[in-house]
Amino acid sequence: MDKMNYLIKAIIWPLSLIVCLQTIAETLPVTTFDDLPCPSKDEYRRLIVEVKFIGPLEGEHCGDGSPKERFGKLLKFIKEMKVGPLTNWKAGADEALENPFKYIKKMSSSIHLDKVMTKAVAYNRQKKIYLGLRFFNSSPIDGLVTLIHESRHSDYKARRHIKCKFGDMAQYVGACDNKFEVGKKAGGYAFQVSFMLGLARFGKNLTRGDKAELIEHATSYFTNRFNFISNGLGKASETLVVLDDLGQLYLYHPIIKKLLPIPTDGIDGKIIKIKLNQTSIGTRFGRDIFVFTNLGNVYHYFPGRPIKRIKPHYLPPSSEVLDIRMVNNKTIFLTHFSSYWKLVINKHTKKFHARKLSSDLSKHFNTTPGLFYKKLFDINDEGKLLFLVRGNKRKARPVFVPTKFKVVKYQEGITANYLLDDQGEQFIWSNIDIQSIRIKHFNPQRKIIDFAVSRSIIPDKLFFQITSQNLEQFAKRCLIDNPQLDPWTGGSMGLDVNGDLVFEWQSSCHKFQLPGNIKIKSFKFINQKRRYQRIFSRVQLSLSTQPLK
Repeated sequence: MDKMNYLIKAIIWPLSLIVCLQTIAETLPVTTFDDLPCPSKDEYRRLIVEVKFIGPLEGEHCGDGSPKERFGKLLKFIKEMKVGPLTNWKAGADEALENPFKYIKKMSSSIHLDKVMTKAVAYNRQKKIYLGLRFFNSSPIDGLVTLIHESRHSDYKARRHIKCKFGDMAQYVGACDNKFEVGKKAGGYAFQVSFMLGLARFGKNLTRGDKAELIEHATSYFTNRFNFISNGLGKASETLVVLDDLGQLYLYHPIIKKLLPIPTDGIDGKIIKIKLNQTSIGTRFGRDIFVFTNLGNVYHYFPGRPIKRIKPHYLPPSSEVLDIRMVNNKTIFLTHFSSYWKLVINKHTKKFHARKLSSDLSKHFNTTPGLFYKKLFDINDEGKLLFLVRGNKRKARPVFVPTKFKVVKYQEGITANYLLDDQGEQFIWSNIDIQSIRIKHFNPQRKIIDFAVSRSIIPDKLFFQITSQNLEQFAKRCLIDNPQLDPWTGGSMGLDVNGDLVFEWQSSCHKFQLPGNIKIKSFKFINQKRRYQRIFSRVQLSLSTQPLK
């Protein structure tokens, strides 16, 4: 048990940096091919021979930005990679971390170019690594990680990829590992996550942006590419974002039970709809929220980050995007006049463009995916919520809801169920105790018209100490001791000298006071298991109180 706890500490440690790094990753410098030095002709030939690359690649070895130049720069970058010593590191991928270039040489009998392959970046067949043309459009860090991942498949002890049950590649064969693990049997994605976290911790010739990108991407794989993750590695939280009839976004904090305004500066037009980015069936975790305006513009939002414009330049210039959904792992845009567009890659230019679809995909856009595998819900014309047995409307069953009015929108989550009725009131209720929380707009003249719930994994505080710079700054600014990561806002939370719970929102300190003569003595985030949720536990806040003297 002690050994397992030690391994968990080693894996979870870097994840504690996620929140502070995610918010600044886009402003930090990252390594690009323009930053990397070109190898000389002799050096390029030696590198090609060492990794046994069988080409040829188009372009010059230096000066034209061709695949040949990028590959030469990448090999030189990996060859000169400095990692290290792996102090107290028990999370796996040690050999690859100690010398990435040597590991790639050892685990691959040769590296080949596959000009025909367009869907995949790379693959391993009988210890031969094949690189598609998309590989040469990736960043240096992505190229390194891809080669490490494919090299891992040469180890006969490593587990093979299987069909995904959850995540961003749900129902896709060969895109997931069965479970996250470390050791000799760790699969390609498990090995890759361990490598990325280790490189972020021990890498020497990396920028702060590189390390932030490694941790952020490792977290994305951690949440999406495993059908099973141990309870000890992480816990799930959910953040409710709501939209009112004036186009203002709010984040709902379940502890203080208030709507916190989200800045929407720079958005063109009035926000008319928000939507969670999730696959058509069975998403386990949805992180990103799409924001739609009346001008047909689409924006991307994740709690804790600024809202950013999505520019689908591959669509016709006059197209107004009404909706987006992943259908069979393809990004589908719904534009005005009920036109559906699929993103495809041009075989000649190797660039993405949109192809108009003739089929009617309305069923994918109208149904409401549940949290669990192949569970769908629908709302009929009378505003009744129905559970679709195996997706068949003829076998639909009514679902209990805490409102007598028409249901406008419904979403099932890990922590609770979320519902909006046509009176502009939001309801949250648990599957276990059936007790509902009704959320009203703080302005009686305004109504809630839409909502989305962003789910994510946060590190389990039982296995690491939070020491991020952001938390320390928050503690000084708000005059509190022992700040903790707030899983709902991505900010910080702590107690001040008066026993008031203080939380950070938009770089400001806000107090939450309990009613009556009660002060908070201490608090902690805990897991409460759901009856049929075996993978993750829901997050709750436990308060220890004392009467005010």
